[in-house]
Amino acid sequence: MKDLLLNRGDAPPVKRWFVSAGLVFLGLILLLTIMGSWYTVEQGERAVVLRLGAIVGEAGPGLHFKMPWINTVHKITVQNQNRRYTPLEAYSRDQQPANLTVSVTFMASDPSAVYSQYGDLQGAVLRLIDPRVMSGVKTIFGQYDAVRAIQERAGLNNDISTAITAAITGPIQIVSVRSRTSTSPTPTSRASSSGCSPRCKSSSASRT
Repeated sequence: MKDLLLNRGDAPPVKRWFVSAGLVFLGLILLLTIMGSWYTVEQGERAVVLRLGAIVGEAGPGLHFKMPWINTVHKITVQNQNRRYTPLEAYSRDQQPANLTVSVTFMASDPSAVYSQYGDLQGAVLRLIDPRVMSGVKTIFGQYDAVRAIQERAGLNNDISTAITAAITGPIQIVSVRSRTSTSPTPTSRASSSGCSPRCKSSSASRT
């Protein structure tokens, strides 16, 4: 009987320990909830706000409140970004190779669409900008023969810029495109195109 009374006397401290642990746990949950209710958007960013996975709006620079455990925020920069492609190999209309360097400056004009379609800005670069730039360069350069590509560099660069800008639409805005030929194509001479080298022509002329 005495042992039973002693065991009962030990119960209140154990109970108090569980109560204390529970209060600490609830305090941590409350603290995390309060800390997770606020977020800051920096200058040059936009925050895409989601509620249970669905986009419900955007937030500009400043301090903002969100519903904890329900709303999530994904930040996307709207500042100008630059991507440089070098070397890009392309072939002229007369099948002469050349290496080009292309620099593309762009920005996210619709952050919500960037998130919904590509997940983030890097996804837009890999899936939208990169393939359109490479395709545009090869298509335009393929419309020039080697001689024209050398003689009309400014026109070639302008055509490449126009083609890339027109090809990239949607939530990404192209600010500028600059290109230059780092390795120029070698013009095919009339002598070699006729099946005889310049040396062959000179030797045959000397015989006459």
